[in-house]
Amino acid sequence: MNVALFAAAAAIMGYAAHLSYVNVAPQQARTRARDEFVKERMRQRHGYGK
Repeated sequence: MNVALFAAAAAIMGYAAHLSYVNVAPQQARTRARDEFVKERMRQRHGYGK
């Protein structure tokens, strides 16, 4: 009984870790796009990079 519960919990945690890693790339892409947007706005408003 204990072994079955341990195996089930390990499987659920493994699946959760998998989902976390699958979603990392889109989050990083959104962060990079937001950073580039902010940098461009700063250049436009304050004349940085000219």
